[in-house]
Amino acid sequence: MVTKRARNALAVGAVVATVTGVVAAACGTAGAAPAGRAYELVSPNDKSGGNVLWPNDLTLGTGLDAVTAGAADGDTVMYASFQAFPGATSAIVHSYRATRAATGWQTADISPEPTLDHPSVYTANSAIRDASADLAQGVLATRNSYDLDDPGELSDTDVYVRHPDGTLEWVSRGSGPSPSFADAAYAGHSADWRHVLFATPEQLDPAAAGLLAGPALYDRSGGTTTIVSVRDDGTAVTSTCGANVGGLGDTSPGAGAWRTAVSADGSRIAFTSPDPFTAAFGFDPSCAEPFRLYLRDGDRTRDVSTSQRAVPDPSGPLAARFQAASADGSRVWFTSNEALTDDALPLGGEDAPFLYRYDAGSGRLTLVTPNEPDASGPGVAGVLAAAPDGSRVWFIAQGTLYVADDRGATPIGRAGSITDASAVLGGFEGGRQVRVSADGRRIVFALRGDLTAFATDGEQEVYLHDVDAGLRCVSCNGDGHVPLGDATLRPDIVGSSLQPRNLLDDGSVLFETVDTLTASDDNSAADVYRWHDGTVELLTDGREQFGSHFVDATSDGRDIFFSTTASLVGWDTDNGGVDVYDARRGGGFPEPPVPQRECVGDACQGQPAPAPRPQAPASESYRGPEQPPRSDLPARVRVRGARVVRGSIVLSISVPGRGRLTTSGHWIRATRRAIPKAAKVSVRAPLTAAARRRLRRVRRLTIEVHVRFVPHDGGRVSSRVVRLTAKGR
Repeated sequence: MVTKRARNALAVGAVVATVTGVVAAACGTAGAAPAGRAYELVSPNDKSGGNVLWPNDLTLGTGLDAVTAGAADGDTVMYASFQAFPGATSAIVHSYRATRAATGWQTADISPEPTLDHPSVYTANSAIRDASADLAQGVLATRNSYDLDDPGELSDTDVYVRHPDGTLEWVSRGSGPSPSFADAAYAGHSADWRHVLFATPEQLDPAAAGLLAGPALYDRSGGTTTIVSVRDDGTAVTSTCGANVGGLGDTSPGAGAWRTAVSADGSRIAFTSPDPFTAAFGFDPSCAEPFRLYLRDGDRTRDVSTSQRAVPDPSGPLAARFQAASADGSRVWFTSNEALTDDALPLGGEDAPFLYRYDAGSGRLTLVTPNEPDASGPGVAGVLAAAPDGSRVWFIAQGTLYVADDRGATPIGRAGSITDASAVLGGFEGGRQVRVSADGRRIVFALRGDLTAFATDGEQEVYLHDVDAGLRCVSCNGDGHVPLGDATLRPDIVGSSLQPRNLLDDGSVLFETVDTLTASDDNSAADVYRWHDGTVELLTDGREQFGSHFVDATSDGRDIFFSTTASLVGWDTDNGGVDVYDARRGGGFPEPPVPQRECVGDACQGQPAPAPRPQAPASESYRGPEQPPRSDLPARVRVRGARVVRGSIVLSISVPGRGRLTTSGHWIRATRRAIPKAAKVSVRAPLTAAARRRLRRVRRLTIEVHVRFVPHDGGRVSSRVVRLTAKGR
């Protein structure tokens, strides 16, 4: 699988209005799409020598992902690039929106231009970091000023909403005309976008006067800003150390969830106080008080995590951590080591959390995970997801997966088999690999552990649980072979409420894996597959050396978007740049005409006699011995030697000139170097932890290294593939 470092080596990207598929271009090598589908190039072919950002690449200056997603109807895609496309006036991180038309995909820049003189691209960022399901409007966290009342300080970040008509609304402000001079952080929105939340230490309400550290949480709706993190009487904040939506900012294992904390209509908002980020990083020693979980319900604030036990737990109060909420906010799940109900037996200081459910209608707490006397605590690691209607919740406890409804909790799969759940329980701000269906009856997730009879050999696999059909491993190799590497879902877009649609309405699952699950998959890199009723289908070309990565899909599976450096249609002639494609059912546009070369000199004298021994056409990739140089081709990168030295692959490479040199491969950590001039260089690519584990088990490992050189002058990209064998001790 291509690592983020390798992807970044390709994503030195591009940015404005361009039409894809309607301009004359030289015909590239088209790929064969799955039966009934056709590949469509979504991003423009002309990207000024740059690339589209890979999905989930971090944007500059914010530490947050720019949105790369498809709209619910499949006719719009949003993505970002570092490089200005033709027509853009600045080379900063820009967001683009591509719309499908009769002749191809049309791309337009939707990031506003900077209004201030920025010292670097790190502060100029105006990428869209969250968007509506139809991608018509979005949120910017920017240091630029797009409102006359916004003082526009370079040191301060403000939150803006970009409306469908392109107008920008300053959100992180008070209700009056007074300017804001403090940083503001975006904190989510209601489904109808009538409520947009943000957190800031700026005192935009009299109740915030008591803040000593951390931000207060605010709701902007109808041109009015209302404080959320306030006590029930509205006179003071819930903590002098601030608050944040859901568990946003909590870096503890199994914590940090926030996407479901705002109800669909915005009337209910779950939040944690004190602010987890302020507490975690020790900005103020007085902010070490235990986290409390609150629910702002209309104009009331409910202390969700207050004890309802007749005899309080002598170890309390202890921290409460938000896990999930139903779509209407009527049910909220959280974990705590404190016994809060009479049927929860105190743990005596043991770190083995309970899982609770709070019902807003009755105000009652329900213990989801009872414990027995003299037994260890439930040990809930965290919640994967809750059904949108609140009917059930999936969680992990003591290495076992459970589903719980009003009747109780039921284990799923092999007990105690989960060895690593970090992909589904996430970290700071999420990035989780889990999706739940709209009806709340199916969940798909990625984790490490032999939940089924398939031996995963420590690799991560993708599982589907259906409350009717049970548990299935959808990414496990049907022939029983040991997996070569991890299978993944696309992680949540960090900082965005959008979730990629890996789980379709018909129960199909879209995932990535480096394993060869079909005969047409011929590379050792990631490819996108579709699982349906026990059958897998390869959706990407299966040949591209840098792999392909899932972006999004429509819920009916008509459109499946992915990113790749492969040229899959004739319009794609950008020498291996990163593009977004649509594998569209019943789609496709006419291929460009094959250009006719004008004859010059001897070429006008008719066809020459056939050579006695025809030579194979020059190839951009390389396997085996060096090919003799040809005078009609530009100089290429050449691999002079390769060997395994102390856990690394050491390559001796001849580089033809100034440019960018990258190495990548499934078993190595990718490298990237800027080469100032033609030279012979030595590159060390360390083996991955998975490669070292495999060597300890099988003692022998064939490693494929992809070497790629991109000339600085925009000339022809050249690459080589080297195979060698590493031996374990």
